[in-house]
Amino acid sequence: MTENSRLGSIEKKLDDHGGTLCEIKTTLNDLAIQNERIITIQKQLSNIWIKYDELVNPVNGVITKITTFQASCPRKAILTHVKWLWCMVASFTISQIAIAIKLLK
Repeated sequence: MTENSRLGSIEKKLDDHGGTLCEIKTTLNDLAIQNERIITIQKQLSNIWIKYDELVNPVNGVITKITTFQASCPRKAILTHVKWLWCMVASFTISQIAIAIKLLK
C-alpha cells in the first residue's frame, strides 16, 4: 500500500467518523429537548397534585370549607325570607294590575 492510499483510507475513515459524530450530536440535541419537555411535564404534574391536595385537604381544603359553610347555612330562615319576598312581589303585582284597570276605566 502506498502512502497516498493510506492517507486516503484514513481520510475516508475520518469523514465517516465525522458523519457519525454529526448524527450523535443530532441525537443528543433531540434527547436534550425531550428531557426539557419531561421536566416541564413533571413540574405541571406536581402543580396539579398541589392544587388537588389544596382542594381535598381535610383540615383546610376548599371542599371542607364549602361543606362547613353549607352546614352552617340557615336554610329555613332563607326559605322563609324567599317566600315572604314572593308574597310581596305578588301583592305589588296585583296592586299594579288593579291600578292599571282603574286607570283604564
